[in-house]
Amino acid sequence: RGQNQQDQALVLLNQAHAAHPDRGLTAHALARQLATCAAPKLRDGARALKLAKVVHDASPNFEHTETLALALAATGRFEEAIRLQKQLLAAAEKQGAAATAERVRGNLKRFEMQEPGQ
Repeated sequence: RGQNQQDQALVLLNQAHAAHPDRGLTAHALARQLATCAAPKLRDGARALKLAKVVHDASPNFEHTETLALALAATGRFEEAIRLQKQLLAAAEKQGAAATAERVRGNLKRFEMQEPGQ
């Protein structure tokens, strides 16, 4: 994604979340965008983690756990992110979800190198 697209996505997600802070889908999308933004100036790990925890606590499914791990990594909490990512990898492999397992494996490698996820 280009820088302009990331800027626009964040603006729209922030507006949607401000208008409807109780909507889990919007909070989840905003958390994920804040945690994985390629541009360091747009990445906000602390805010991503706050949102991801709320969403995960309300509904601890695979995607919400993955976003929580991404947010943990974005705040430098790599050990916790690695622990969650390993759980996600085991679940994806057990389900036979090869593409998901590959994505999770890629982020696990990034976390182990103390880099944020994608």
